[in-house]
Amino acid sequence: MTRACAWALAGCLLLAGCAREPLIRDRRVMVMDFENAIDDPAQSHLSGGLAEMMTSQLVNYPRVAVIERQDVAAYFDKARTDPQRWHELGRKSNIDYFIIGSIARLEDNYVLNARILSVATGQIVSGSSVTRSCAREEDIYPTMQAVTRAIARNIQVLAERFDRLATGGEAAVATAQ
Repeated sequence: MTRACAWALAGCLLLAGCAREPLIRDRRVMVMDFENAIDDPAQSHLSGGLAEMMTSQLVNYPRVAVIERQDVAAYFDKARTDPQRWHELGRKSNIDYFIIGSIARLEDNYVLNARILSVATGQIVSGSSVTRSCAREEDIYPTMQAVTRAIARNIQVLAERFDRLATGGEAAVATAQ
């Protein structure tokens, strides 16, 4: 084979490979507004604020690709109030997981909870629920950082599972959820 043919063949193979989604890729997530289970209207700002905090922090983690809600505004407005439509939103937006959560006040503590919802299955990913609490409103930000670190680690583990599946390292796709 001549050198020109070899280069042409290599170019065709390269272009063919680029047309498909890579087997190993970051997991795409979107953080939804946190449910506000606090009865105090003066603290209603916490719901969206927590989602913004988590979004801002997750972008700093490897293997986690955060999709801004503004990027999928057309679908998001329809799905925002109807969790049944999240699956459709995820599929159309090529999102792997939604991060959903809540903030509650139990006795004298704020309780933050976050979990990973798989778009593919519509179920909470096993072992992905993270709960942390703090006593003062001033401690919500550092507590949210701890929740975000735990969620990011869970997403990174999921990405590694998919990598092993994509490269033939594991037998069952179901284990990656």
